[in-house]
Amino acid sequence: MLKQWQVTSKIFIMGLFSTLFNRNKRQWMIQWGEESSAYMKRVIDGFFIKDNIDFELYMENNRANNKLMSLWRPHSGYEHDSDLESIIPIRPSPTFKKYFSEEDFRAPGNPDWFYIGYPDVVKWIQKNINHFSHWEKRFEQYEFGESIPLAFFREVIDEYKKNHQLECKFKTQ
Repeated sequence: MLKQWQVTSKIFIMGLFSTLFNRNKRQWMIQWGEESSAYMKRVIDGFFIKDNIDFELYMENNRANNKLMSLWRPHSGYEHDSDLESIIPIRPSPTFKKYFSEEDFRAPGNPDWFYIGYPDVVKWIQKNINHFSHWEKRFEQYEFGESIPLAFFREVIDEYKKNHQLECKFKTQ
């Protein structure tokens, strides 16, 4: 029979876990409400919330992305606040930091949100491209600069998740 303190501890732990998860989801919902693009609302709901992508880690990767893009593509509209960086250093995810925050090695057609939210999936695709001939044929049907359907990214991410944990998934400690 469970003692009162055991029941209370279990309820507290479940409540803490729920609060942590909900905090992350709430941050995405606030971003979703502020986002004006219908496309990005679909990305936030169908990818970031669905996969429980850590909002704060995504924002760190986004800061690193903006820094790189403002240096490599100065007239592209990306803004980087170097004064803020001197106060609050950028702390991107390990894969984003290693592969995407210093050099601009990106395949044409992939949107920024995919690199920022799923850098481990991007590297996995790049390392294993020979195993994805069925995807490569589907990818080739899109002209340079044309939007790749979100269903394509969903399929790739779901395939990755069969054998890997998403690097930017929200962790409860």
